[in-house]
Amino acid sequence: MRELHEQSHAPSGIAALPSIAWGSHIGQLFGSSAELCDALVPYFRAGLENNERCLWVTDAPLGADEARAALRSVVPDLDAREKRGQIEIQDSHAFYRKGQPIRPADLVAGLVHREREAVSAGYRGLRTNGNCAWVNEAHWNDFIDYEAGVQDAVRGRRLICMCSYRHGVIGADETRDVLDRHDFVLRNAPAARTRAIACDAPKTLIGDFKDDVDAIQAIAAVPTILQVVCRATGMGFAAIARVTPQRWVCLAVHDEIGFGLEPGGELTVATTLCHEVRQSREAVVIDHVAEDTLYRHHPTPALYGFQSYISMPIFLRDGSFYGTLCAIDPKPAKLNDPTVIGMFRMFADLIAYHIEAEKHLAKAQAELSDALLVNGLREQFIAVLGHDLRNPMAAISAGATLLRMSGLGERERAISDAILRSATHMTALIDDISDLTRVRLGSGITLRLTRDGLEPALRHAVEEMRLAYPARRIEAAISLERPVEADPVYVARLLSNLLKNALTYGSHTQPVSVTISADEAFVMSVSNAGPPIVEGLKSGLFAPFTRGAGRHDHPGLGLGLFIVAEIARAHGGTIDLASTDQATTFTFRMPLATD
Repeated sequence: MRELHEQSHAPSGIAALPSIAWGSHIGQLFGSSAELCDALVPYFRAGLENNERCLWVTDAPLGADEARAALRSVVPDLDAREKRGQIEIQDSHAFYRKGQPIRPADLVAGLVHREREAVSAGYRGLRTNGNCAWVNEAHWNDFIDYEAGVQDAVRGRRLICMCSYRHGVIGADETRDVLDRHDFVLRNAPAARTRAIACDAPKTLIGDFKDDVDAIQAIAAVPTILQVVCRATGMGFAAIARVTPQRWVCLAVHDEIGFGLEPGGELTVATTLCHEVRQSREAVVIDHVAEDTLYRHHPTPALYGFQSYISMPIFLRDGSFYGTLCAIDPKPAKLNDPTVIGMFRMFADLIAYHIEAEKHLAKAQAELSDALLVNGLREQFIAVLGHDLRNPMAAISAGATLLRMSGLGERERAISDAILRSATHMTALIDDISDLTRVRLGSGITLRLTRDGLEPALRHAVEEMRLAYPARRIEAAISLERPVEADPVYVARLLSNLLKNALTYGSHTQPVSVTISADEAFVMSVSNAGPPIVEGLKSGLFAPFTRGAGRHDHPGLGLGLFIVAEIARAHGGTIDLASTDQATTFTFRMPLATD
């Protein structure tokens, strides 16, 4: 196997790319003469030491004399090698005959002729670089045709061709042309570290892949998941990818190492280890590529310049392979550990749950827009949310708890707290949805009546709202002079929903007032200042999926007041609404049980 690799590959001289396959057509994006030297001097040194014939065609900002001096500093006998014809260094204006029309077919034929001469002369092959800085807008289309010809001509030949482009000079369209017409492109990162990116990244997505990007981008927890992955492992790049036999598409990314991918960007799937994950349906975990017997000679780590890697498959509910949660870094990392692998598996499962839930939710919401089907489809919508979202919420809560126990720093602990708060909010929504389902199915809300625990539950509900809205003021007067037979959990939810409604739609500068008493009856009022509720909205305010006017940006399903009315009804009580220019007040009244 190693002999076959050495026959089909040549040393590159580039740290991030230990070897290059014969028949490769490589692009390079550079910004300065130093970046050119950093890549091309070791590139040509490796070719000379491998007994290859070399052709270096230079241009600004690196002239032929400067290139020759830079290479001579690492190849002391360069003059002798140049004299006997092993290497030729020319300025582009001489080689391409500046001012003359570009004839792509002639240039490609000349390149192939040089390769044949090199092999006939006993060299292993021909290695070239051309600095394309001289190509202006008038020549661009012809030169790109030449590049396409080179792309086809080099395959199967003892040829390695690299073309250098100055990224500050060419525009976005020209950069896309470069990416499309090379096997891969070398790009100089800020830390003077050359890395390789796939030739077709990024591309404009079509069809289902655009839907996949939108679906993952819509999951609020995804940025936090990717950030936590990087913080917990010390790696600098994490992504969620859609992987098929033909495509590798980036759906979401957290990039601290300047790898260069954005959501919607693509890598050539065959060059990725995620392709192997899809085939084996097993995770790939590499602590240190250089010390890994299976992957140290694998072309993918060399191509993308990483030393640590982990990719966890994402499976949908039906067992089908969707994609991967993956992370890379140019430095080694401790990944082959049950805690790390368990975290990745948990997050992969969580992502799969979200994908399924979002699909069902989007489908149900679209169906709900059809007025003719709304009554029959709401139960389906509710069942999807109530059933499918409980598992992801449990996974989120468990993940946040696991992270808090893993000794993370202050910032990471804050992230886990944010996840837990989001899970709590979603759990409340699911509870509302479950209650709606029970009401729709005719069983109603089932109460657990007791005369104990009501006042603490109500005070806790007030404190929760104060924590959730720290910038707002809630004034509460609670006085229960007589015992109240009620379900403390549901009455506290009733109060929470009324408070949330007041904080959402009321004045943001005036306090919200809560008054609770138990004398001749149990009476609970929540009052807020602000614009009055218009008469046209009052009649439907307690219907499900109904939202107040003017605050459509507030997250929620419009179930809060519906659940309030159902809890009041289950307790044999009533909800009254009074809304004037001075205040809007919701009042829950319930008769007290006689001894």
